Amino acid sequence: ELVADGSTTTVPDDISWTEEIVKDLPTLKQGANNYDVKTLRGALFARGTVTEDRYASVGLEAWLEETAFDAALTADVKHFQELKKLDQDGICGVKTWTAVLRVA
Repeated sequence: ELVADGSTTTVPDDISWTEEIVKDLPTLKQGANNYDVKTLRGALFARGTVTEDRYASVGLEAWLEETAFDAALTADVKHFQELKKLDQDGICGVKTWTAVLRVA
């Protein structure tokens, strides 16, 4: 695989290009409280896996702006992982980030 400086590197066969890019993203789990949680919320919403009942009480904008990784978001991540046939641990690590951010 060609790198920007012209050198080459080897990427293991079991790691996709998306996984290679997302490996530097933080692992998120219940209790996290940062901007990356907002990114995760937005991506799950964009994927259509978050139902309106999750954000109806506070409104979509407020829900998307929330930075706390709470029990409800853990359930949302587990639901997404189930749909994508991933381990359903409620933690957003490399495999889950890859599926959430996948272009296709």
